[in-house]
Parts: sequence; structure tokens; C-alpha cells
Amino acid sequence: MVDRLSHRTRIRPRKPMTKYFPDFTKQDYVLIIDALEQRQHCFVAGDRMYNEYASLAAEMRRRMQSAVPWRT
Repeated sequence: MVDRLSHRTRIRPRKPMTKYFPDFTKQDYVLIIDALEQRQHCFVAGDRMYNEYASLAAEMRRRMQSAVPWRT
């Protein structure tokens, strides 16, 4: 197998995402949560991925509580 990535691409340092703050509205969070729950039901209850999607949906519900409207 030939490695076609340059050395710089392979060892690129990851930048921390501390300054990234998505500004979603409550309607956006509702759509995200619905999509996560639909995807969650593709897995067997109690499965690792089922539980992972459940925890992601719970985190999105928590963040939805502090959602602010878009600033224009």
C-alpha cells in the first residue's frame, strides 16, 4: 500500500476547539435531537451505539435550555 499523504498532512497538529461555539436556535436543537433519536433507533436497545446516541441526545437537550436566538 502506498502512502500518498505528505508528511505535513499526516502529522498536522489538531487545533483545540475551545473557541468554537455553535449558535443554534431552539428549532435547530429540536431538529438535531430528532435526527439523533431516529439514528438511535437503528440500533438494538442497550447496544453501545444506542447508548452513545442516547447520551448525545441528552447533551443536546441540555444545551437547548441555554439556546439563544440568532443575533442579526
